[in-house]
Amino acid sequence: SWLEANWQDIFSGGSAREHAIAVCCRGKAGIVARDERETGERALLNLGHTFGHALEAGCGFSQRLLHGEAVACGMVLAAELSCAPCDVPLSITASRKPMVSASHGAVRFNLSHTAGMIVCLVARELEVGVDVEDAARPVEALAIGERFFSASEAASLAGVAQERRQARFFELWTLKESYIKARGLGLAIPLDAFD
Repeated sequence: SWLEANWQDIFSGGSAREHAIAVCCRGKAGIVARDERETGERALLNLGHTFGHALEAGCGFSQRLLHGEAVACGMVLAAELSCAPCDVPLSITASRKPMVSASHGAVRFNLSHTAGMIVCLVARELEVGVDVEDAARPVEALAIGERFFSASEAASLAGVAQERRQARFFELWTLKESYIKARGLGLAIPLDAFD
């Protein structure tokens, strides 16, 4: 398909991105023109939008989450919950983790985003956490590992060949971040307290 053939150009900001945006805008304008009162196909256009706004504003993500990212996560939640957003009781834990209240099927979700990537994990009956990092950005892997990882993890990282060290650092970091997010306590759990 065209998207599969051009995804790299889209994400790098090339001419394919401009083309994709133009096609999407024409498609959206056509739907709005055909369904001005939102009684048919336009309702699908807004799928997830209200959830996205709830994530942005109601859960305090407004400054950390781009609108498009929030809507993408909202689409996942709307599809999973299959109901009107106003019927979903969102709550926030004491540690500021947003969740769908247990009265609505014990749906749990977590999200993470970095340059050019967003992940939204949704599960039922399980606490979940997810982290994504830009593994291409340079980091002082050994210094950060010594400061934040357990002694055995820091020693293990130091033993990894230089050309593989950064990748291993991000593997450990994302696992640790995912774990503390699933626990719902964030950095209240020191990263060096477990491995």
